[in-house]
Amino acid sequence: MKNVALFDFDGTITEKDTLFDFIRFTHGNIGFIRCLLFNIWNLALYALKLRTNERAKEKLLATILTGNRTNLFKEQCKLYCKERIPQILNKKAVAIIQKHKSNGEELYIVSASPEDWITPWALANGFTGVIATQLEKKNGALTGKFSSRNCYGNEKVNRLKKQFPIREDYYIYAYGDSNSDKPMLEYANEGNFIKNAIAVTPAIPPAR
Repeated sequence: MKNVALFDFDGTITEKDTLFDFIRFTHGNIGFIRCLLFNIWNLALYALKLRTNERAKEKLLATILTGNRTNLFKEQCKLYCKERIPQILNKKAVAIIQKHKSNGEELYIVSASPEDWITPWALANGFTGVIATQLEKKNGALTGKFSSRNCYGNEKVNRLKKQFPIREDYYIYAYGDSNSDKPMLEYANEGNFIKNAIAVTPAIPPAR
């Protein structure tokens, strides 16, 4: 049996959601405010639960990404991983990651954020892979659409079932910080809620 540790990214490994943080990092304060103003109606519909998380996020990202050259976006993501992510890491989460790493377990990030601004940091810090939302790219540019389902809630489990098709072959630890992570935590043998203030408490009883 192989041991695997799964980590949500936003609010678990990091101390804040990286979606808006990435927009501010790449577009500055003025660009960030313009993006929010352009998405007032979109965000209002989401807040009223009249628009899904997936649709709201896709439309928000389309505002800043549609038509961007893939190579430029890739460089922006690398720079974000190098300069910004280290500033917003949850230190206690990093300690947990190091513990699993020292035990020789495979590490995966499972996130609703696009894989593009997670993967460079993850691979540089000993993670085996990233399971996350994928952005559509055509003819060397971003289309502003997703090429996968938004990796959120139950979709995290759907993606994990593809990654680990023979469930009995794996003993899975999982860490998350919100209700949207509960399906993943319940799928694991040991699921833990991890908060910025950091108390790590079992979400479900450990499997025996």
